[in-house]
Amino acid sequence: MRKFLLIIFCLSLVLNLLGQKVIKKQAKQRPDFSSYKAKNEIFTNILQNIVYANISYERLLTSYLAINTTISIYNGNLREIFAPKTTLYSRIKFYFGDDICNGFFLQLGFGLFNYSRYEIKDNIEKKIKFTSMGAGFGFGYKYIHHTNWFIEFGAEMSIGSSRYPQEYGVYISGSSKLKADFAQSLPIIMLTVGKRF
Repeated sequence: MRKFLLIIFCLSLVLNLLGQKVIKKQAKQRPDFSSYKAKNEIFTNILQNIVYANISYERLLTSYLAINTTISIYNGNLREIFAPKTTLYSRIKFYFGDDICNGFFLQLGFGLFNYSRYEIKDNIEKKIKFTSMGAGFGFGYKYIHHTNWFIEFGAEMSIGSSRYPQEYGVYISGSSKLKADFAQSLPIIMLTVGKRF
C-alpha cells in the first residue's frame, strides 16, 4: 500500500511540474509581429570572409519565417584553386525560438555560382567561364541582443551542377560531347554577425 501511495505521489508531482511548464510556455507567447518594426537584417559570415568577401540581407516575413540573399566574391588566386568567383545565394529560414525569428532554425537555399578558371592548352593560358546552379540545406542558432545586434552560428551544405567545357580537361570516359557534366558540394560553417533594423 505504501509503495502504491508513493508511486501515486511521484506521478502527481511529475504531472504537476509538467503542467506548470506547459502553462509557462503558453503564457510566454511571441510578440505581435504586425507591430514589430525591425524586420530587416544585414550581416556577414566572419569565417567565410577569410576566403570570400560576403554580405547578406534578410527580410522577416512572419515571426518564424524569413528569406535572405547573400553575395560572395572570391578573394584568392583563381589560378591556384578551383572555386566560384562570385556566388549569389538565396535562402528561406524557419525559426523555432520563442521570440521573433530567433533561436534554432532550419534553412533551404538555392544559388548561382559563377566560375572563372585558368587552364593551359597548347602552351597558351586561357580563361574559362561557366555557371553552376546549386541547392542546399542548413541549420543553426541565432542569438539576438536587446540592442538588435546578433550572432548566428551553424552549418550549411550546397550541391551544385553545371556544364563544363570538355576541351579544358574534364572528360567523360567514352564520350564525344563538347561539354562534360560537373558537380561539387560546398560545405559552409556559419559564424555571422549582424544588425536587425
